[in-house]
Amino acid sequence: MRAILALSFHPAFTPPKSGGEERLFYVLRGLSRYYDVTLVSFTHKNKDNTMETVIHAEHFKEIRIPKTIISSALHHFVGKYSSINECSAVITSIESRFNPNFKKCVKQELLKTDIIFCASPFLYTVPHRFLKGKKIVYDAYNNEYELMKHVFSNSAIGKFFLRYVYNIEKKLTKQCDMIFVVSDEDKNSLIENYHVITEKFYLAPNGIPVAAYNSVFFNRQGCKNPPICLFIGSYHPPNIEAVTQILTISAQLPEIIFLIAGNVSQYFTNQEGLTNQNLSQELPIFGNIKNIRLIAGFYPLEFWDTTPIVWVKPESKIELSENIESISIKLFSPHLQTIEVTGISTHEIFPLVTGWNILTIPFSTHQETTLSFTCEKELRDSGRVLGVAIQQIEYSKNGESLLFDLHDSQNRISTFINSENVYLLGQISDEEKKEILKISDIAINPMLSGSGTNIKVLGYLSAGIPTITTPMGARGLDLIDHNHALICEIADFPQKIHDLLSDDRLADSLKKNGHNLVEKRYDWEFIVHDMSEKIERF
Repeated sequence: MRAILALSFHPAFTPPKSGGEERLFYVLRGLSRYYDVTLVSFTHKNKDNTMETVIHAEHFKEIRIPKTIISSALHHFVGKYSSINECSAVITSIESRFNPNFKKCVKQELLKTDIIFCASPFLYTVPHRFLKGKKIVYDAYNNEYELMKHVFSNSAIGKFFLRYVYNIEKKLTKQCDMIFVVSDEDKNSLIENYHVITEKFYLAPNGIPVAAYNSVFFNRQGCKNPPICLFIGSYHPPNIEAVTQILTISAQLPEIIFLIAGNVSQYFTNQEGLTNQNLSQELPIFGNIKNIRLIAGFYPLEFWDTTPIVWVKPESKIELSENIESISIKLFSPHLQTIEVTGISTHEIFPLVTGWNILTIPFSTHQETTLSFTCEKELRDSGRVLGVAIQQIEYSKNGESLLFDLHDSQNRISTFINSENVYLLGQISDEEKKEILKISDIAINPMLSGSGTNIKVLGYLSAGIPTITTPMGARGLDLIDHNHALICEIADFPQKIHDLLSDDRLADSLKKNGHNLVEKRYDWEFIVHDMSEKIERF
């Protein structure tokens, strides 16, 4: 069995939480049926600077390289001197040029392989002398330079990053042996930017694990009382832009609930005066919380590798129900500092070490209370002001020890101050995602920019949700208007939503046709088999 060494600036999280993560995981897992696949990726720094090996399948392993102070320093510098919100790919790329673990690991793995698979251009920083005699495959699921153009063009730091991305993407497109693209539009864009010969390009569209959505497709019930429109997006500039469009659309349809799921919520909840944390209005997917509510100062759920954590602002509040006797919080502090805890019967100052801490707080009364937490120091990172990160909350009630579920999205629901029918759910679990897909009446994709194709659209269609998208949001997918989805400009979204909600026959037709299209053309199993055959030919 031939071997593939894959390089990615982010890990192959399981389950994947965004379109880029989905492509990385499903492509490499699929290729491991035909090749011995080793992925080298970057992950959060750890205390001992130790590499981690994750076994995903029999012939698919991942070696995760911990980031160092280089990444932290660069993020701090960018956050202090620019308005750039997301640049982790570029910063990780720069770090890879100096990280000794990455250099050592890649050098060792190159001795065992003859095929290099670059899942983005950002880790194409390996000295060229180590790549002699190797076949290089570039999985260009985005045109990164074009994608980052409008984000990085407004500051000196951004322009430096943009030139860096242009040069590294140009180098890879020139030196690689084959390029997979998700659409003809991306192929033409890369050819225009870098004058690459057309013979290098092969189509490998984005896909979806169709079988994973069957339980949703066959058990969908919709809501319609009130109707629900759904958008799912990661923390990504085109998704942020799409949410701003949803705010305009929602103002014309106040009787409809708009759910925004995914880490795109983080961009808006980070801005003071824009959103409110909302726990009073119940949504159909969430039940009442009886014991603990995170009521102020909490960012959306994220993951350190596979570990769920929630970053907290320097000032935060937790609301507790009656009869809770004590609470124990496992938290990470980026500083040697103190944290002040106040409540009806509590006022204590706890010392924190740099790293992991356990905070145990007993109560002398059993009445409902609000605990306020105030950190002595703050950390600024990627536009966020951070205090500590919470990994686990345990509490005792009526003599029973219980564990609070950080995945519970109700604790992180926010609404826009001026758009109260738009709910920001933050990162959601797989189970929550399935429930949301079941009850959503319409999926919307109001994209105005971006590169590659939108995997989210394939997820909507596979789940059987009637979908409305812009032509930009439909790029790279063989969608036919009024057959697989409704394709229109942003200005027409409100009318199209109204039309779809009042036409059950149209909704049912889109549900069936959209699902059938994805099942026949966009299942990862078929896409990756075709990719493996193309790789095998050269």
